[in-house]
Parts: sequence; C-alpha cells; structure tokens
Amino acid sequence: MSGTPPFLSSQDAEKSRRDRETEHQRKSDKQKIWPVKFSDPGTLVTLIAGKDETYTKFLVHKEVACHHSRVWLDNPHPFNLKLHPHSPAIDVLKAAFESDFIEGQTQTYRLEESTKGAVTFLMQFLYSQKLHTIQLNDDCSIEDFQSKVPGMNNEDHVLVELWTLGDLLHIPKLQNVALKAIHAIQEKANRVRIHSLKDVYSLTSSGSLLRKYFVEVAVFNMTHDGFDYCPDHYPHEMLLDVIRLMRTERYIEMIKTNSIGNYYVEVSDFFLP
Repeated sequence: MSGTPPFLSSQDAEKSRRDRETEHQRKSDKQKIWPVKFSDPGTLVTLIAGKDETYTKFLVHKEVACHHSRVWLDNPHPFNLKLHPHSPAIDVLKAAFESDFIEGQTQTYRLEESTKGAVTFLMQFLYSQKLHTIQLNDDCSIEDFQSKVPGMNNEDHVLVELWTLGDLLHIPKLQNVALKAIHAIQEKANRVRIHSLKDVYSLTSSGSLLRKYFVEVAVFNMTHDGFDYCPDHYPHEMLLDVIRLMRTERYIEMIKTNSIGNYYVEVSDFFLP
C-alpha cells in the first residue's frame, strides 16, 4: 500500500457541508411520497433475501410493500423488468402480489440476489423513507473512521447493494436515499470509500448514475495522489470511465479556465427523477 488515502479536499468538504442541506431539501421536495393509508393493516406479505440455506424472511404490510415500487413494463408479466419509455406504469410488488404467478399465490417475493443487509435497509426505507446507518450515527466520530470500526466497510458494500436493489424494483427514491447516504459518509470521513468501487462496477452496468457519481468524485474532488493508495481497488472499467470524462469538452474547458479546483460534485446531480 503506497500513497496517502484518497481524501476529499478540505475546501470541497466545507462547501459541501454548507450546501448539502439546502440542495437535498430542494431535490427531496420534488419527490414527495403520499403516506400509506393502512386501510388493510392486517394483510402481510413476505420478502425473502438470499437463497438456499442463507435466506432471511421479512414480513411487511402489503400496502407498504406496494406503495413505493413502480416500473414501466412492455407487457403485463410483472417480472419482465425490461424498460420501455412508452409503456404504462405498473407497481412491481403490487403486480407481483396480485398476480396469478407463484408470488401472487404465496404472497412471497424472492430477492435471491439481495442480502439480508440490503433488504433490512429496504424495510427501513419502506416504513420511514430513511436509513439508519452506523457511520452517520452521531456516536460515530472521525477517529472511528481512522481506526476502521468493524462493520463500516460492510455497510458501504450494503449501501451499494441497496442502490442496485432500488434499480431492480424500480424505486428511484430508494436509490437516491442510498446515494445520499454514500455521499454523506464520504463527506463525514473526508475520503472516497474506494473499497466499494469493485462492487459498484460489478453490480451496475455501463452508464449507471452510481458509476458516474464515483467517477466524477474521483476526477474532480479526490486529492491528486489518491489513485496511488490501494490501486488494486480501482476497476479497469472505472479507469476507462475516468479517461473518457477527461476527454470531454466540459473537462477540457475546466482545465483551460482553471476552474476544476472550485468545482464540487453535487450528489443531487445523480438522483433519479
């Protein structure tokens, strides 16, 4: 291991702390969610995380499960998740639980590629639209980040998994909440959580907003020697994305005007509508 940790510049971190509350409020105002009525509070459904003998069951009110998840389908089958811009909007979980398929018959929805941690966060979101993270807890200090308190790195991985779970279920607000937490953790630690990068690139596809977020943070806000620290953490695809960004007219113009040092990546630019 060589170089210094991939810190964010102190100027960038300070600007983010100043702007974060106002910017997040502006974006969240556009994503108001109507509260669940609980007109049928006795009806529960089951979400299963994982597969084989490692699975975990979660019970959730059916109204809550069906309240948030939406997808544009190109046919009535509730599990064909191929997007089509001109297709009607259908609730993924609602379609599943009210279908004639096995999910509708058993009132059980399997998330075999998800983990217990990711679905735990999903449950927190379904009921409160918030996440309870170790690293953003008031009891977690900068010293805890430096001493690598157990569970921190795993939580970073789980937040990436949560973002991809939001993609699977087509719950954009869940993805935004996950990314907001990722960003806030990096700000609090004042460094890029590079151990998450392999997960980001293995669990998402080309053009993913999560990929774009980490690439912009690396290019614009990470200290210049950050890539020397644990270089094996940076996926090959990410380095190609970094090069592509540095060849754009936008980046070249920022070099010409010497404005890169004053630019801070706004997490809300990578929120889904």
